[in-house]
Amino acid sequence: MPYGSKRQRHFPSVSRERSSVSPETVSKGSLRKVTTLNVAMTVKRRAALAVAAVAAATAMIGATPAHADSLCNVNQNTWVRNAPNGAVLYTIPAGGGFRLLWTEASGWSYGHGNSRPNGYIPAGHLYGCH
Repeated sequence: MPYGSKRQRHFPSVSRERSSVSPETVSKGSLRKVTTLNVAMTVKRRAALAVAAVAAATAMIGATPAHADSLCNVNQNTWVRNAPNGAVLYTIPAGGGFRLLWTEASGWSYGHGNSRPNGYIPAGHLYGCH
């Protein structure tokens, strides 16, 4: 069968350059088996990547200094801002309480002071979260 034949176009993964087996000696049935095996391996790889991503996300949650919806104290007078490095909304005095809702990877924690609007503070200002 000449190069570029119908069989060659339907199964481009079999080529003279990449395979020691010529396309003439490979049957359609064996190519279907190989293709099915490749698809099954791709599905397994995707599943493994999904499991790894979930495990990594779970590990990151455990690594944050405080878990979501924790009551913490601040170790110094702390400005609560409307965005990381944004405008100051109000100040929490040293030792004051802060309801932590989440901590971002950038090092900013989001939450609020006692009956005050939500905002951001540096995560390093928190201690005693429970």
